[in-house]
Amino acid sequence: MDRENIFNNYLESCLSREEFCGQGNPNSDILIIGKEPYCITECNEDENRKKRKDNYNLCKDLNLRDASREGKQSPTWLNYQYLIDLIYKRKTHENKIDFERFAFTTELNKLARPKARLDKETKDNIYERLLFFKESNFIQSFPVVILACGPFIKNTGEGVDRQIDNTFNACYNKEIKTTNGYKFYTHYNKEDTQLIKAGEKLIIHTRQLSNFRQGDGKRLIEAMSETIHNHLHKLGLI
Repeated sequence: MDRENIFNNYLESCLSREEFCGQGNPNSDILIIGKEPYCITECNEDENRKKRKDNYNLCKDLNLRDASREGKQSPTWLNYQYLIDLIYKRKTHENKIDFERFAFTTELNKLARPKARLDKETKDNIYERLLFFKESNFIQSFPVVILACGPFIKNTGEGVDRQIDNTFNACYNKEIKTTNGYKFYTHYNKEDTQLIKAGEKLIIHTRQLSNFRQGDGKRLIEAMSETIHNHLHKLGLI
């Protein structure tokens, strides 16, 4: 599989659709999907359009798209770092963020906002974005997908409400609880494709990974990392 080629196709589709691309290592085995891009203040459409174009240019830059970062980072990125370090049994970095060497991240909503909100505009964006994800060879090529977006995506009832199953041709597996209500759900793909065999794609659905690094939240990340590590090890990728 020519991952760079399908990644470039993904980027061009994002550009033409005016959608957010993401960032990180497109040749990695882990895709993390969050709620939406962050910005300090509310952005108007011109600002959002510029942010998406800047993000596209970042992804096209081979030297910058998965470069490590130093200094103060957001709680979400610190938790991503902790998760990746546990998956790959690495020493946790306190002042260096390099999880993007081992994962690619993108978002469900294309709009950058200071605080996530599930309004009609967001729901409409998510509906269109999931249709795009379903048809994207790049998005579908990852053996691990982490949906760290809580109620921004659902998988209840029947038909269109089975958003995870429909997007990834998946089947619900089980709920894994940690402590004090923290939990995540596992799903696996049902059929072979040209990119990946049945049962070899693990999809995890959980809450947004922000605003915690200790106690119950830490145990949630540790439980997820074990599940992901075991899956990648089973596939011979670790």
